[in-house]
Amino acid sequence: MDQKKIGLFLKMLRNEKGLTQEQLAEKLNVSNRSVSRWETGSTLPDISLIIELADYYEVDIKELVEGERKSEIMNKELTETFDKIAEYSIERKKSQLQKYGIFTEILIVIGIIISFTLAKFVADNTAQLIVTLICGWFVWGYGIVLRVKIRKELNELTKR
Repeated sequence: MDQKKIGLFLKMLRNEKGLTQEQLAEKLNVSNRSVSRWETGSTLPDISLIIELADYYEVDIKELVEGERKSEIMNKELTETFDKIAEYSIERKKSQLQKYGIFTEILIVIGIIISFTLAKFVADNTAQLIVTLICGWFVWGYGIVLRVKIRKELNELTKR
């Protein structure tokens, strides 16, 4: 528990009600010095007074102990949850892109094999040689283009 934070929250709640420390002290049957110590974070109110303060200020006990309103707590929790979801999504996307990267490397190798190896063994004449080379270059080029796109996307994800 952050006593200073709780103290500032108690002070804010008192000010929202338009009360002085003396007026609040009278309502709670404590000294105004006690109220001052709570608000500066030197001490905390007794548990029975925390319940009474929560009822009077119309806040939950958890809010008093946390030193902030629920909506602020919930906003922080939501932000943390969304950050975790976004991080998971980015990591998942990176993993998928890396798998596609392996596929593109296979395409490049297949293109090279088609271009050079098959061209030697399959092509009986010049026309077949040219067609085989073009097919190999197409597969090789397609693999290169995909690889470049995947690298760009991975770089963008890494920047986030």
